[in-house]
Amino acid sequence: MEKSHLIETEPVTGNIDEFYEFVSGESRLAANAPGHTAWEMESLTALLGWPVGEVIGREAELREQFGVSRETFREALRIVESRGSLRMRRGWAGGLSVERPQVESVATAFAAFLSANGITQSQVKRGAWALDRMLIERLKQRRGPFPMPVKGEAVREWLARAADETLLSVYARALGRLSLTEETVGEVASTLAVAGQIAAALSCHDYGAALRLLSLAPIEHSNACEEPSRGTSARAANVAMRIIRQNANAHSASLGSEAVLRTKFDPSRAVIRQAVRILQDLDVLEARKGRGGGYELKQPSAVGVIRQFFPLLASEHRTPAGLVDLMWDINAVNLRQAAVSLFAMEPAEQATECRGLQELIDHNAEPQRFILLQQAFARLADSPMLDTLALCVVSYQIRMGGTPTQVPTQEHYRARETDIVRALIARDAGRAEQTLRQLQAEITEIALQGKGISMPISSLVVRSGRSVTSV
Repeated sequence: MEKSHLIETEPVTGNIDEFYEFVSGESRLAANAPGHTAWEMESLTALLGWPVGEVIGREAELREQFGVSRETFREALRIVESRGSLRMRRGWAGGLSVERPQVESVATAFAAFLSANGITQSQVKRGAWALDRMLIERLKQRRGPFPMPVKGEAVREWLARAADETLLSVYARALGRLSLTEETVGEVASTLAVAGQIAAALSCHDYGAALRLLSLAPIEHSNACEEPSRGTSARAANVAMRIIRQNANAHSASLGSEAVLRTKFDPSRAVIRQAVRILQDLDVLEARKGRGGGYELKQPSAVGVIRQFFPLLASEHRTPAGLVDLMWDINAVNLRQAAVSLFAMEPAEQATECRGLQELIDHNAEPQRFILLQQAFARLADSPMLDTLALCVVSYQIRMGGTPTQVPTQEHYRARETDIVRALIARDAGRAEQTLRQLQAEITEIALQGKGISMPISSLVVRSGRSVTSV
């Protein structure tokens, strides 16, 4: 029997909350009281420009502003503190202090989420394949000398730092944590040799050679950030990851009580409690009440990891428009990886998949249709790391800037998307990617014009440069 991937939706017009829920799966209005208050805390902080180190209000003032009880506020406070986004400073000059979330903590949460969802080593390798192409695409725009790798820094983490893209640094660190090879970064001389070869190839604009060199590099777990003395937050993040790894093959596993966790993982009550909060915020853990209660792992939704990325991006003052170029690259790599999988199928299966893509285009409206199409490509690509990163970025863009209330050229977009499918049917991945980039440029131009910014499509397309994903 032929399988269909038909999903029909009604267009979202003007309701940002509905569109955010459609993309992320998180209903802000349906969240429990502490979760909703945590949302309000971080949204207020983002609205204020994420002023790191400043106090944005005292507890009594904020409780009154949010209209919540002391218990609800303090539970919300524990949530945001576990994310590293806000902290209650005590004393006469105290109040809710703005923090800068750490890349390592977000990377650990990202890896824990993927582990809890059962990511395989084959999918980890696909994640590396995608990262390599995104890194090269970003580095094509770099000017000036490359920074030197630091001791213990994995090659991909060094390149992410050279690309000056925090999200790719998060991705690279999570990749190292997910690899089960247990291979840590070797001698500095060896890392420098590989880094030097890649930098030389990039300096000569030989992106194909740079990509080939990078693809040969092992997936390493960096120890550049590991120090002998680690604080409670870092220890808690590591404990959370260990809990997930030890139960990676069970979507539902009883972990026992807090006392049991302290015996197994860390004797510190503070560390275990923070690790539990991290896992609960990731939607990985739930508490059982009553006799014989304790904690139990569950398969999480994407909501948990989306929450981790928001404060990191907000603290860097990332705007929705400022993330467009990266999303172009994510979508292009996603499409290329989907094409590789599609072309490896038997002709009958390939035809069925392409019909499913066309049905999706025919029966849905923007802006959901474009999102659904990318999700369909992600399913074919079978790269949950890339798919999750895209989901986190798009959710942030919607939450911070929304989406146009009206899409004026539905049929034109539909024709472009149909051209992508036709290129895939013709086994022409290059043409499919070129059409996707043209479509994204047109969508971006309309969005910018809606904000009073004029930028010709030609310049938007040129900025994306020559694709290297075909290499």
